Amino acid sequence: MLAERLEAEGFFVISANTDGVVVNPPRSKLNRVKEIVAEFEKDTGLVMEDTYYRLYVRTNVNNYFTVMEDNSSMKSKGLFQAATVDLQHNPTGNIITKAVVARMRNGTPIKDIILNCTDLRDFMVVRTVKGGAVKDTKPIGKIIRWYWSTSTDTAIHYATNNNTVPKSQCGMPLMDLPGTLPKDINYDIYIEEAEKLLSLVNVKCVPGRNHKVNKYIEMGLSIVPADHTGVRVMEQGYDYSAVPALAIQTGHRANTLAIEGEDFDTLTMGGWSFFNFGHPAFPTALATVEKKFGRKIRYGQAIPMTEEPKGKKSPLSNFVYSHLINSMGLPQKRKLFRVDNLEFLL
Repeated sequence: MLAERLEAEGFFVISANTDGVVVNPPRSKLNRVKEIVAEFEKDTGLVMEDTYYRLYVRTNVNNYFTVMEDNSSMKSKGLFQAATVDLQHNPTGNIITKAVVARMRNGTPIKDIILNCTDLRDFMVVRTVKGGAVKDTKPIGKIIRWYWSTSTDTAIHYATNNNTVPKSQCGMPLMDLPGTLPKDINYDIYIEEAEKLLSLVNVKCVPGRNHKVNKYIEMGLSIVPADHTGVRVMEQGYDYSAVPALAIQTGHRANTLAIEGEDFDTLTMGGWSFFNFGHPAFPTALATVEKKFGRKIRYGQAIPMTEEPKGKKSPLSNFVYSHLINSMGLPQKRKLFRVDNLEFLL
C-alpha cells in the first residue's frame, strides 16, 4: 500500500516486504516522501521509522547489504552475511563476498582484496556431505573443508553415488588447518566468482518497473523476464526492477492462451491476442493445431513484450475453443476430454 503510493508519484521503490519499504528519492523531494509516509500512518494507524543509507546493494530482497549514511556501520543479509561476522552459515569462500562488498563500498579492486588476503579461513568452503565424501577415491569425512587449488583439477565426490559435491572442482581438502597460507591457492577462481557476484548486484534498475508490472497483473496478465523458459509463473512480490526486458507468460498456471492476430475482442499486444483460459490438459505442443487452425498459438510459453498491452482480457469464446479442439489430433482430444470426463464424445 505504501509502496504503491510512492511509485504512483514517481518515486523509485527498490524493494518492499513485510518489514518495510526501501525507496531512493532525489534529496530535493525527500520532504514529499515524508508527507506520503505521514498520510499512510494516518490512514492505517501504523507508526513508521526511517533509516538513511549511503549504500544499498542487493541481488534480491533477501540478499543485500547496507551502509549507514555516516559510513559508520553496515548491515547484511543472506549471502552477504559472509562479509560480517556470520555464525549461522558454513563458510563458502567468504573472501568472494568480502571483495564485492569492498568494491561496492570503497571502490577497492576485487583483485587487490583477494590477492592481499592472508586469512586462510576466508578461502575455505565448508559443507556437510551425507554419506561421506571422497577425493580421488580417498575418504575425507562427512563434514569437509576445502579451498580452490592450482595443484588439483579434480572434484570431491559423494561416497554413496559418486556425484560431484557442488563447487568442489579443483578443491583441495583442508581437514587440518596449516599454520601458513598454502602456496597453491587458485586466486583466479576466487576472482572469477567475485566478478560473477558483482555482475548480479551491479545491474541498472528501472525506476517504476514494479509499479508498471503491477498494472499488467491487474489486467490479468502473468509477467515474467523475457528470457524465461518453461511454464512456471513468478511468485507474488517478485522484484522486476532489475529485469532488462519483460514477457507475458501463457499456459494453465498463467490462465492465459495467446493467438496470433489482433482481430479478437480481447487484450492485445505485439500482434497477439490474449484470452483468459487455463485448462490443465490443454496441449503446449501445438504445431499440428496451428497448421489446421491457421494461426500461431502460445500456451505454456512466454511472449516478449514489445509494446504496452491494449484492451481488456476476455474469456476464450466457445466458438474459438471449438475450432481449436477440431484442429487437434485424436490423442490430444482424448487427454483433454478425459480430464473433463467427456470421453463419450469421442
